[in-house]
Amino acid sequence: MKKRAIIMLCLLVVILFFIWNKTALINPLGIIHSYKTEWGINVPMPEKREEVWQSEASFHGDGEWVNIFQYSKQKISIEDSGMIELSAKNVDEAKNKVEHFITTTIAMYQLQGKDIEQIEKAFEYCSIKPQVGDFYFYRENNGGLDYFIALFKQDENKLYTFEWHQ
Repeated sequence: MKKRAIIMLCLLVVILFFIWNKTALINPLGIIHSYKTEWGINVPMPEKREEVWQSEASFHGDGEWVNIFQYSKQKISIEDSGMIELSAKNVDEAKNKVEHFITTTIAMYQLQGKDIEQIEKAFEYCSIKPQVGDFYFYRENNGGLDYFIALFKQDENKLYTFEWHQ
């Protein structure tokens, strides 16, 4: 009887852990925290999060994610975020990184023979163009196999994130 209770308790703990873990990753606070720990970017807590694209679940954690974080109408401070302000000198770099993420994601799904209409619609929906005055962050890991792009559009008070893990 005692063994059965211990097994049931352990099973309950495991189930609760998975429920909490999934909730934490859906919660904007959990996502913002994961960005800080994994990529080193420190952004303020948003009012709301919108998931634009998430690839199919993978056993290895591979995938692509695109999120939009909306901030309140009042101006927010991103001075300690690690982002840099885009200027005429570096705006093309940001444009190229975002475009590379989008075209590579679509091409990868095309090569796998998957219907790309849904992903094309998602990227049309969040078709952003980095501009001078926006704030930008780029970091890669594993020799460029994993990378993260963040673009803060001040005029919209929105943070766009693009995360790639392969």
